[in-house]
Amino acid sequence: MKNLSIVATVLLIIPIAGILLSALQIYNSERTFTESQFMYLNLLRFAASIFVYILFLIVAIILNAKQKYLENSVMCGTLIIAFILFYLVNIGTSVLVPLLHHAN
Repeated sequence: MKNLSIVATVLLIIPIAGILLSALQIYNSERTFTESQFMYLNLLRFAASIFVYILFLIVAIILNAKQKYLENSVMCGTLIIAFILFYLVNIGTSVLVPLLHHAN
């Protein structure tokens, strides 16, 4: 259980990296509109999301230090699975909506 807990803690990098890549993508796509308040609000939202995942990473490290491996594995697994499902649904809707729009 200890190894699973450590691997799950390391895998918390997936949501942090995914959110960071999304923020960079939005920044690059809207960089030409330097006065756009929308861009700054989105970047602030992404920064807040990254901050939350970093807090969970700190909690995971503390749980590992206190040898609460089962609790840490469940917490990290839930976060990682929820993040992956969120992005799969997001990608799925971004593909399906245009297809359904053109079908009409």
